[in-house]
Amino acid sequence: MLMRGALVALAVIGSLATYGCQTTDRTGQGPGIQENQVQGPGFSKLATIRIYDGVVKFPPPIWADDSLTTLQLSKSFSDQNGSSYIFELIHKDDDFDRWKKLYSFSGNRRPDMARMNPDTYAMLVTGSYLSSCPEYSRERLEPAWSENGSRTMVLLCGNTLQQAGRYGYGPDVGEVALLRFFKFENTMIMAQFVWRVPRFQVPSLATKSWLGVLDWLPIYNDLIVMAERFKEINVIDPQQFEEQFEEVPLNGKSQVPAS
Repeated sequence: MLMRGALVALAVIGSLATYGCQTTDRTGQGPGIQENQVQGPGFSKLATIRIYDGVVKFPPPIWADDSLTTLQLSKSFSDQNGSSYIFELIHKDDDFDRWKKLYSFSGNRRPDMARMNPDTYAMLVTGSYLSSCPEYSRERLEPAWSENGSRTMVLLCGNTLQQAGRYGYGPDVGEVALLRFFKFENTMIMAQFVWRVPRFQVPSLATKSWLGVLDWLPIYNDLIVMAERFKEINVIDPQQFEEQFEEVPLNGKSQVPAS
C-alpha cells in the first residue's frame, strides 16, 4: 500500500494530487499544503488542496487553529501511484510509524468512478476497513448530518489485532475514524481524521446515529470538534478557484496528474 496510515487507507489505496504541494518522504519534511488560503464561514482561513478534478477547501486539524498553524505544527506526507494519491498530516511531535492522530485526504480518478456515488464508494472503503477489525469489536455509525451530496461516517475498531506488527497496530490498540466522502466529476474523494486509542469494547448501541452514544470514548470531545470542522470541507471547480486567486504553487507549477 502507499501509506503507513490508518486502517482505512491500508485497506484501500486512496490518494490525491495536490495543488501547489510538494511530495515529501516519511520524515515529514516539506511544506505539505498550499499556503494560499480561502475564507470560510467557520474559520478565519481554510487551506486548499488540488485533488484531480477538484480543489478541496479544508479546515485545520484538532491541533491547529488555522492553515498557518497547521503548517507550523504538522509533518506532512504525500504520494501518488497511478490514478491514486494520498496526503497526510500528523502533529510535528509524532512520527508516521506511531502517530496518535492523523488527518488525511485521498482520492481516486478512474473511468469507472463515473458510475459511483459517495454512498457506494463509502460502503466499499468502510467495508474493507471493518474487515480489518475483529467481528466482535467493530461498528459503523452515521452522523446526524450529510451535506452537498457527501456521505459522513464514524468507524469504531476496538482493537487492531489483525494488523499487529504493522505501523503501531496491535491487540492493545483501538482506532476511531471520522470519514467524509465526496464525488467531483470522475474523482472520488475521502477526508478522514483518525485517532489511535487504547483497546476498547464496542458496546451494543441502540442507534446507528453516533451523537450522544459515544461519550464514553476518551477522544469524544475531539471527535465533536472535528465533526463540526468537517462540515467546512468543500470541493470546488479548479477554474472557480483560480478565478478567485492568483495561484503561485510552492514548487513553481501546479501539480495536476495525467489523466
